[in-house]
Amino acid sequence: MRYGREALALAQAIGDRRRQVFATSFIVPALIALGEWGEGLRMLEEVLPLLHEYARVHLPFVLMYLGTVAFEIGDLDRARSLLGEAAAVQTIPNPGWRQASLVAQVYLARLSGDGAALNRALDDLLRLPWGKFIPDDGEVLLPVGEGLLAAGRAEEARQLAAARRPDVERWSAPAQLGMLEILEARLAAHDGNLPQAARRLEQAIQRGMACENVLVEIRARELQVQLFAEPPAQEALRALLGRVIATLPEDRRAAFPSSPRAAALRAAP
Repeated sequence: MRYGREALALAQAIGDRRRQVFATSFIVPALIALGEWGEGLRMLEEVLPLLHEYARVHLPFVLMYLGTVAFEIGDLDRARSLLGEAAAVQTIPNPGWRQASLVAQVYLARLSGDGAALNRALDDLLRLPWGKFIPDDGEVLLPVGEGLLAAGRAEEARQLAAARRPDVERWSAPAQLGMLEILEARLAAHDGNLPQAARRLEQAIQRGMACENVLVEIRARELQVQLFAEPPAQEALRALLGRVIATLPEDRRAAFPSSPRAAALRAAP
């Protein structure tokens, strides 16, 4: 984070707009991981106008990131708009940015309940070359795997998790391992193996705490609440959500109480 902020300050000082965009795209994922969602969103929204002129190649990533964060906080109208832009943007051929665009299509199809669009996006994602840049693979495994489960393609989700685990382990990034373990917990629950699901979720929570990645903790705690209805998990989830929502501007905070995520939390015992 320190190096990213120093790079951004230098880019701003010398008037290098392109490097300002690149530095921001480095800083924001760290802010989101740390739970500083308000600052992360503000930085992305401030840099968005520069992208069209100075770094159009970053548009799929930034729009997808804005859309998925809107999805996470329950601002679903804004999520649909941003994810639609991310899915439609045209940029230079690049597997990484194509991956970002397709992940946006997966989210958008699930929000819209469009099964045909979901399967098309998943098919295109699975055809992409994997293992070119392992952190990207790790970050998209959970939404892709969850999309496959939602589409009734559990065996493909299981094959994807098993095929990608060696590379994610080799990179040894706790956040990516935690997201993979959440997917493995979903698969175990799908198979009726709740003890295995519980173990995977505990591992994911520990990894999220170790690297201070709030999103890993939130997603793992949510699944704990869904599967096991344990009051300690519910309280932990409420505290995590309260922490990140408190960082948001007022209009974003106002959207959260009516979101599916808040409704599910209220319904938990």
